[in-house]
Amino acid sequence: MPYDSTAQLPKGVQQNLSQAAQEIYRDAYNEAWESSRYAQDRFDTDDSRQVTANRVAWETVKNLCERDMFGRWVLPERQTRGRDENRAAQA
Repeated sequence: MPYDSTAQLPKGVQQNLSQAAQEIYRDAYNEAWESSRYAQDRFDTDDSRQVTANRVAWETVKNLCERDMFGRWVLPERQTRGRDENRAAQA
């Protein structure tokens, strides 16, 4: 089932990902969940959709983020700066 906010993510995700990485995970998970809706014949249950969406979300985090010195997944500094600049421009 899709997540409306990062507060709904599993505790393991919340503990191991920075806030920005949690947003990436949530967005990737929700997109994978939604796109798999049209491929129902590949999935026996919502559990299968959930497993697939989880895999897609983690792969997305691993591709876009890096681990910090504490082992948490964070956006690289150059991407964090860009996100902050984009948010400031939208305000």
